[in-house]
Amino acid sequence: MKKIVGVILVIAMLVLPISFNKVYADMSSEFTYTVSNSTAIITGYTGSSSDIIIPDEIDGYPVTGIGNEAFISKRLTSVIIPEGVLSIGSSAFHSNFLTSVIIPESVTSISDRVFAWNNIVDLVIPNSVTSIGDYAFSSNNLSNVTLSNNITFIGTGAFFMNNLTTIILPSSLTSLSPSVFMSNKLTNVVIPDSVTSIGNGAFHSNELISVTIPDNVTTIEENAFSINNLVDVTIPNSVTTIERDAFSNNKLVNVTIPNSVTSLANSVFSNNELTSITLPNSLTQIGYNTFSYNKLSNVTIPASVTSIGLNAFTYNSLNTITFEGSLTSLDASVIASQTKQEYTFENWYSDELLQAAWDFTSAIDANTTLYAQYTPNTYTISFNSNGGSQVIDLTDINYNTTITEPVAPTKSGYVFGGWYVDQELTTTWNFNTDIVTEDKTLFAKWSLYNPPFVPPYVPPVVEQEVEDTEDIKSENEPEAPVEKYFTDIDGHWAENIINRLAQKGILHGYENGRYGPNDFIQRHHLALLINRLIKFDAIREAVSFEDVPANHPSYSAILNLQQGGVIDGYKNSFHPSGQLTLGELAKILVNAFNIEQANITGENPHWSYLYTQTLSELEIIKEEDIENGVNKPVTRALLADILYRLLQYKQLI
Repeated sequence: MKKIVGVILVIAMLVLPISFNKVYADMSSEFTYTVSNSTAIITGYTGSSSDIIIPDEIDGYPVTGIGNEAFISKRLTSVIIPEGVLSIGSSAFHSNFLTSVIIPESVTSISDRVFAWNNIVDLVIPNSVTSIGDYAFSSNNLSNVTLSNNITFIGTGAFFMNNLTTIILPSSLTSLSPSVFMSNKLTNVVIPDSVTSIGNGAFHSNELISVTIPDNVTTIEENAFSINNLVDVTIPNSVTTIERDAFSNNKLVNVTIPNSVTSLANSVFSNNELTSITLPNSLTQIGYNTFSYNKLSNVTIPASVTSIGLNAFTYNSLNTITFEGSLTSLDASVIASQTKQEYTFENWYSDELLQAAWDFTSAIDANTTLYAQYTPNTYTISFNSNGGSQVIDLTDINYNTTITEPVAPTKSGYVFGGWYVDQELTTTWNFNTDIVTEDKTLFAKWSLYNPPFVPPYVPPVVEQEVEDTEDIKSENEPEAPVEKYFTDIDGHWAENIINRLAQKGILHGYENGRYGPNDFIQRHHLALLINRLIKFDAIREAVSFEDVPANHPSYSAILNLQQGGVIDGYKNSFHPSGQLTLGELAKILVNAFNIEQANITGENPHWSYLYTQTLSELEIIKEEDIENGVNKPVTRALLADILYRLLQYKQLI
């Protein structure tokens, strides 16, 4: 029974006439369509192919249109639109993967979002097209677009978010819609004379370095050219309105504002590089942040201006601001926070001598000039000696000046190799040419010391059991001049002694040719020197010092002296980098060279008294040096003098 009823219904559908507008679904085809005025409008696609050819006729009906959202999100990669199509509906090919499209010359209009969110690279819009809808080609990969010569309207965001570097605008255009070319890579634009207005964000976020604005433009809307690379802009006399942020975030150095402009909106020229600006006498209002974050040094406000918004000139480099007319009030923020790279802004004054600070509660009288006060910035150069002796930081250094090279640090077993600006020690600091522009730390470079072989003399090895000899017969000053070994001891009282000991290979200087006679000796330096001169027998167990690790450059020398009974340290420490005092030197020399101690009775005023007096009686240490203080550090010159006398006393030189 059910089968009979079904057959009857099918026959009825085939036989009975239908009098309303029909919707056809060609079951042998993958396209759905409607018929209107004996032509087909494609309404959908049911197939699975990503590459499609739209037929020019379906069931005998010519295809003249593509309906709204007909192919939206169908994962299409290519499409061929037939000749004869007159219109393409909104979002018809939205959200696909199209890389190219050929628009037939029969098309006269392109609706909103038709090809939005695809991957189209190249596009030619035929001359038959007179209008393009909103966001029609937004969010593609367009790098080349040829526009119709007859186009009169391009909608909002039509080419938003693409990769366009150039565009030729036809003379048929009368306006540029909001966001029309926003977020592309345009570098140069010539706007045709036919255009009278430039919409909100029309060229926002491109790479424009130049733009030509025609004389017929009357309005430049907000953000029209913001976030570009414009350096120079001429605004024509036809412009009466410039809206918020129109030219903000560029690189403007020069801008011409015509007399036709009566107000400048908020942030119009903020975040540029303007060094000067001429404001027209037609101007009555300046908005918030209008010229903030520029490099203006002097500004004159014309008498026509009656109000200035907050922060209008903040973060510039203003020296003066002159008001040709009067203002009932001037908010402090208008000219606050001035910046100069080498200075810190302090305050505004009403006199050139900076004696009378400006009271921002006061009204501005005509022909008033305010003067900015700045103080020079100073910087600190720190020195990281990388394990060497301390170098004091240089402070209060003026901007853009050179610094004096400090006394080179010392490090036992190493030669100083200069100061570097990086921890990797790749770039040196040149004290003659490098200038200070910020706080900086310099890093010392060291290389292992490998003293040159000195053929004239090799000092003998002295066993610990050294027999005493007779006292010195004279002042022991060398009589004959010797070869000069160092660059910084000419005329020094110890010059001959230092040169003679250097000649014998006993004393060494720095890598740069200096000896540093007035530098202080560190405790581990003496350990190295004594260890070179004397071979010690170990008479006691080795004791490690907490502050002399095995990788310390003087570790072996200090250990040899400790086992040889020459040094003891203090509370498990040796203080290797500590400055050697005269008392400490005397004790080490007496112990190292096995000198018989003097017979001294009575109380000892100092722990080193026995040692200093022993060497004093032998005329190895001068009495005046003892009187200067046994706790005072020993200079390299004094060490040379004492060592020379000692070696003569021991008949080793």
